[in-house]
Amino acid sequence: MHKFLPPILLPALVALFLATGCEIKPAKNSGDLNATKKISIVTTTTQVTDIVSRLLGNACRITSLMGPGADPHSYKPTAHDMTAISTADMVIYHGLKFEGKLASILSNSQSKVRSYAISSKVPQNLLLDSDEEEDKYPDPHIWFSPELWVICIEGVSEFLIEELPEIKEEIIANKSSIIEDMKEVSEWAISQLQSIPEEKRILITSHDAFRYLGQCFDVEVIALQGISTLQEAGLSDRTNLVDYINKKKVNCLFIESSVNPKALQEIAKETGTDIGAPLYSDAYGSADNQSTGPNKKSYPHNTWEGVLVYNILTIMDGLRP
Repeated sequence: MHKFLPPILLPALVALFLATGCEIKPAKNSGDLNATKKISIVTTTTQVTDIVSRLLGNACRITSLMGPGADPHSYKPTAHDMTAISTADMVIYHGLKFEGKLASILSNSQSKVRSYAISSKVPQNLLLDSDEEEDKYPDPHIWFSPELWVICIEGVSEFLIEELPEIKEEIIANKSSIIEDMKEVSEWAISQLQSIPEEKRILITSHDAFRYLGQCFDVEVIALQGISTLQEAGLSDRTNLVDYINKKKVNCLFIESSVNPKALQEIAKETGTDIGAPLYSDAYGSADNQSTGPNKKSYPHNTWEGVLVYNILTIMDGLRP
């Protein structure tokens, strides 16, 4: 069983690729970056794709390697993915070992594609420990902290402005709009969760993806597995979690949209506990799905705001007495 711990100092982030500039490819229409050319950018996770696409609008051609429901921890790039990476002008990825084997492939690549890790500007002292006995490395689920995700947005904005000075003003305006929306949704989330008694604010999930959320929104977070979905829970983990659920009289467990729910479903059956609707953890959802948040505004689930609104509403539905 894995329980929230305070952040400690961790090693610096790993840098991928050599920075050597971009090759500009022909544009498809006159509304592109400078009417004749269009930059090709590959993004890895849904979190990275959300931010990059909203910062750039239609200025560049963006190819996302992972979609809704994809598990970055176990993701295996296809031949098509590797072709997209090798022929792109830029690759923007998450870092902190979140992309699993893909990160290793990128780091060993001889490609001259310009690249940037969206997590690279986050101070080490703000990162949480993995809480794993054998492997000590940072918890990569930093988008669940509004503070850390703003740092990431600021950093990737600087990178994009340096690479694409022609659209500097557009990037700055889009960045300000995103951060303002994040602030509004974060304040709404805090106020919503306050309606749940503190002793009932216990979030039990399949794997340890929500510790930053717990830290920022005053929720106790416990998971069956570690921070990577590749780490299987042992018998003692299951026993400890069952004992904790019974002791605290927890009334709802939460499965995740990108994680096999079987183990947690078995524990729910054993303890007579309800299973809540799936939470978004390692992957965002589809733009076709939306949730209503502050000021009765609808937020699509392929955005940071939409994911937080949906997750908070789902957690409240499960934990409300």
